[in-house]
Amino acid sequence: MIRAHHDNVFDIACDIPLNALNASFNLELAGLKVSYSKLLKYIDEQGGYDISETGGKIMLSFVPSFPEAIEKGENTSPPRVVMYGDLNDGVVTFSLVQVEDDTKTRTKDASEAELTYRSWIAFIEENY
Repeated sequence: MIRAHHDNVFDIACDIPLNALNASFNLELAGLKVSYSKLLKYIDEQGGYDISETGGKIMLSFVPSFPEAIEKGENTSPPRVVMYGDLNDGVVTFSLVQVEDDTKTRTKDASEAELTYRSWIAFIEENY
């Protein structure tokens, strides 16, 4: 179990060795899988998304417009979300989500990322 605190300090209580956790926080986010073709169709129809694929690595960048993903804070400019993942057999599995604002980049912990983006990814999978 990984519990995240707002200051990005983690308490880790699990039976797997720490070296099994990837140092770059690339944990597979089970709820953040989507068909690549459906994601491309959604991006094409919606606009405002940048996506790149290099050697099976995906980077998706956007300024969110859905309420769950809009960061609350002091800044008035909306943050940019950057999602990183892998493309295997036509399916993108996102493994890292970062939020960039005017002053910093913050990595979302796995449970927060899934909670924020799971329904949006499911919407794309079901409707495109």
